Amino acid sequence: MTERSYEDAVQVLQQRLGFQWDGIEADGRDEMARILKRELGYDTNTAQNAITAMIESGQLRYQRASAADTNDALHDTAKPIAMAPNAPAASGLPGAGFVAGAGHWEIGPANDTGWESRPGQVTPH
Repeated sequence: MTERSYEDAVQVLQQRLGFQWDGIEADGRDEMARILKRELGYDTNTAQNAITAMIESGQLRYQRASAADTNDALHDTAKPIAMAPNAPAASGLPGAGFVAGAGHWEIGPANDTGWESRPGQVTPH
């Protein structure tokens, strides 16, 4: 992929998902692939390869929720409980739909100098 192609793909993902997508790593990757296929006409392999290349170039990053974040979210009533996309939360049970170990995708570099380092940072494969 050329640098211009990366920029186009990142721009499309930001337009459709914003700068962050909350949820499970694999679900986010699948959603981004669907968007690239629909919006840019990529086939499945090209979309997956583009995502991998954007991860390697620093345009995409998955940030896992730390155990402390998960514990805080479940026990701090002042904070909303993290919910997985499309999770059934109507059960009325506290934390229904919560997925332990979920995190979020960051789309596009955080600033001109790149990503800031954070605890729990991972590079998905």
